Amino acid sequence: MQRKLLSLVLALTIATISTWVAMGAPALEATTATGVIAYAGLDAQGGAVSIKTVRPNGAEAQTVYTTTEYGHISDIAWKPDASEIAFIDKREQVYSLFNQDIYGIKPDGSNLRRISNPPLFTGLPGSYQTGVVQGALRNNSGRFNVNVISLYIQGATNAAQGAFVNNLDTLTFNFTVADLGAGELQYMVVIWSDLSGGPYREIVPAVVDVTPGQTVNLNTLDFVGQTNQPNISDLSWSHNSALLGVILENGGSGPWQFAAAGQAVGTSLADVALISALALSPSSNQMAYWRLIGGEGVIALNQIGGNASTEQGILRDDVASLNHDRHIAWLPDGSGLVISVNGEIFDYDIASQQVRQLTNFGGGPKVDRVSVSPEGQEIAFSYSPSPGSSDIWILNRQTLQTRALTNDGRSAFPSWSRVDPPASTPTPMPTNTPAPGSTPISTPVPPEQLTNRLYLPSITR
Repeated sequence: MQRKLLSLVLALTIATISTWVAMGAPALEATTATGVIAYAGLDAQGGAVSIKTVRPNGAEAQTVYTTTEYGHISDIAWKPDASEIAFIDKREQVYSLFNQDIYGIKPDGSNLRRISNPPLFTGLPGSYQTGVVQGALRNNSGRFNVNVISLYIQGATNAAQGAFVNNLDTLTFNFTVADLGAGELQYMVVIWSDLSGGPYREIVPAVVDVTPGQTVNLNTLDFVGQTNQPNISDLSWSHNSALLGVILENGGSGPWQFAAAGQAVGTSLADVALISALALSPSSNQMAYWRLIGGEGVIALNQIGGNASTEQGILRDDVASLNHDRHIAWLPDGSGLVISVNGEIFDYDIASQQVRQLTNFGGGPKVDRVSVSPEGQEIAFSYSPSPGSSDIWILNRQTLQTRALTNDGRSAFPSWSRVDPPASTPTPMPTNTPAPGSTPISTPVPPEQLTNRLYLPSITR
């Protein structure tokens, strides 16, 4: 590693902070910070179900988006020009290759779209031309009592559902499917469970080119029992808005990317593994992440498209756990990082290699999802003094003073825009979004609920 590794833990080599942060009663104070903070609104059970926005002085609070009955929001990220808010949600997991997807919505709540594994299922086929795709799925896995099978082809207006009791059982399907473009091969996903566990995903990335007005027969396809469980997290935009980066977990964990215009499956962001807390730079093609190397946790810098040889370790993280709660944010000019780990907040200057501990909460409260103001002087973060309660707080990097931005106990995952959102203008509705008052052809049902929905025993009263 090119630079000396520094510890994130307060040690003799780090100057002692003389004035510690005191968390007092919620009270907004004057601020010169610009931009808008987007954050998740939580329900009574602590689940993130909405996206809200507010100015750093508490003004112009509004709700931009509310997810569906089966949704759950897990991260939020402003586009660099503040024209869109990206977020991770599980609202349409039955119709996707992954357990969650990246969605985008304008700051005024319009133009909802699915960025990863598009298009948005709700309202299909919209104005797309359609064809018919039919065939059969055969159980060639050697598994018995596969009690849930849900089969979906990208762009279809519904899913096929059934069960495999015996080996070589078949599930027939006949879908109306939106044609997503000439020569565009559309994916198929099979979500399944058996007595040993699930739901799992069997993924076929490119299976059919839909032909408008015609029927494509896939004949018999084999189900082999893949046990994929792909989850995505740690959402951030590239500096030029061309792509969105996430961590993809599917047995291991690695950096992954989706084209901002929309992309099925996605591609690798860099050839490194066992990472967490990914954050793309706001000013260059760099990225920061935490990585487990030889049993030691290290926060490192790398290039998009890089590998282990281009990695530059900058900080030693003594809590060497892939699953430990930590989050990384860049300073707006790319000169340093803000890091939450082990319930405390630190900042790091890349040029001087200096790390500072900014808080001293004593490890009691939970602190995560740090995000920095456009001027680089204030940090928004989630603060949870007790389980089931969370608010957005602001920390000044110079004075180390804090203030509460929300006080409802139902706020989390802040993302601070780099600029003010553009003024709202009427825009055409996406081709796969229903008109107001219309009803989608089918309603998403989460995989874990398919068994109850489809196979409840008959009860006579």
